[in-house]
Amino acid sequence: MSSVAASGAFYIACGAKKVFANPGTITGSIGVIMEFMNLAKLYEWAKVQRYSIKTGKFKDAGAEYREMDAEEKALLQTMVNDVLGQFKRAVGEGRKLKPEQVDAVADGRILSGAQAKAAHLVDELGTLQDAINEAGKLGNIKKKPKVVYAEKARKRGWMDYMLDDGPGSRDESRAPGGALDGVVARLARAVLSGGDTESNAEGFSPLLAPGVYWLWKGAR
Repeated sequence: MSSVAASGAFYIACGAKKVFANPGTITGSIGVIMEFMNLAKLYEWAKVQRYSIKTGKFKDAGAEYREMDAEEKALLQTMVNDVLGQFKRAVGEGRKLKPEQVDAVADGRILSGAQAKAAHLVDELGTLQDAINEAGKLGNIKKKPKVVYAEKARKRGWMDYMLDDGPGSRDESRAPGGALDGVVARLARAVLSGGDTESNAEGFSPLLAPGVYWLWKGAR
């Protein structure tokens, strides 16, 4: 655990054989929350009336255009309590804790890494390298473990869009002109789209107004 590993992140960590955390890591937050907003007064001020056509009395429970009634609150509270029970069981099984040990910290509170270790929610205080070294030992790696980091996702640019011809593009590129035809087709769509959904999904706006144009692919 690095800077923050609370709530759902801690839920995931409970499945590990051994958990490391920095002393100042923010973790814990064993709890469940559902948040709602009541905008009825705002809609009234704005002279906006919202309504729904539904198939059951609970179908619009939590809708922002009205106050939630007591029966709806009780229903949602029951569901939240059930999910909390699942969370607590996962913590107890994963961390090998007794129910009373889990209950003592399962009120939504956040903990530092040091506090979490004292509560037996983590095994060791240490750095990422300490965790890597321990993972190597658990995996019976004799030498220094080789770590492969996932590449960070980057925002696709227009050139990526042009060169990515979709499923099967690698096979098509083996045929003479296959990939080039795909690039030209995509270029045509980007230039002449006029705002079609495919272009909008990639963040494009039409480069030229709709009309008749000639695209030259060059000599082969």
